[in-house]
Amino acid sequence: MRIACVGLAIFGAGLLAGYALFHGGTDAPRAETRRPAAEPPPAPPDPPKIAPAEPAPPKGTSEREQWEVTRANLFEEIRKRDERIRDLERELDVLRKTLPDPAILEDLDRATPQELLDLVQAIGRVGEEKLLAVPEEVKARYAALLGLEDAGAARIVERGKYDAIVQQRGGGAYWSFATRSNSYDKEPDLELQQGSYSTSFYGGTFGFLLDLGDYPIENVPKGPEAVPSGLAPEQEEAWRFLASEVPADRDGRSAWQQKGKALGLKDRVKAHPDHTYLLRAVLPGEHDILV
Repeated sequence: MRIACVGLAIFGAGLLAGYALFHGGTDAPRAETRRPAAEPPPAPPDPPKIAPAEPAPPKGTSEREQWEVTRANLFEEIRKRDERIRDLERELDVLRKTLPDPAILEDLDRATPQELLDLVQAIGRVGEEKLLAVPEEVKARYAALLGLEDAGAARIVERGKYDAIVQQRGGGAYWSFATRSNSYDKEPDLELQQGSYSTSFYGGTFGFLLDLGDYPIENVPKGPEAVPSGLAPEQEEAWRFLASEVPADRDGRSAWQQKGKALGLKDRVKAHPDHTYLLRAVLPGEHDILV
């Protein structure tokens, strides 16, 4: 067995005109006379537009108090404006990071299918290398630990998030402590999916994960025989169980798994930053490892 480390007013007006017909009330007929039609009187001019008056301050309000209210309203408007500007700047920054450079799009538009294929493959090679590389600050922080035999550092990412640029099967969401590979095809022991670590995720494999909490990985013993100090009693029991021998026969393996479940162990646990985990992964016909 091996030990490794995991680390978004419009207004209208209408004018109605009425006409009245008058008839005389005398008995004698009168000669009809025609008079020239009077010209209609000129339309009255439009009333002058008056700007709405500012609401009158409450009675008893001094000029100083009026000034303070006006000043407060002005600062509130300025605050809202500045906040909106910051929101727009953030949106613009997101767009700059999300949208490709227009020059690149023009080049892609002129590229042949074979050139596009070559570009995709090149992006995959470079992207995978950068994505899965262990940061230098991590190597420096754990330099003493990484100097131990069978120790190492690796990086895995959320399943399904980087499939477009990781060429290895599984998109970089897997790790094998036996083959030292991120590929799903090379005996993976550990998976990171939806914020959780898991093991025994394909047929015939089994195992458990024990979350030791915020326990410094440097304080973990070099071998499985010694139990780390400061663990809770149930964690100590689970540690000893995970370090125990797994029977070779089918019935024995089944009994071993049942005992692990009775101790509360699971094959899937929440992935917390700065937590240390103990992993026992049994891949029959491939390898059996304690990490």
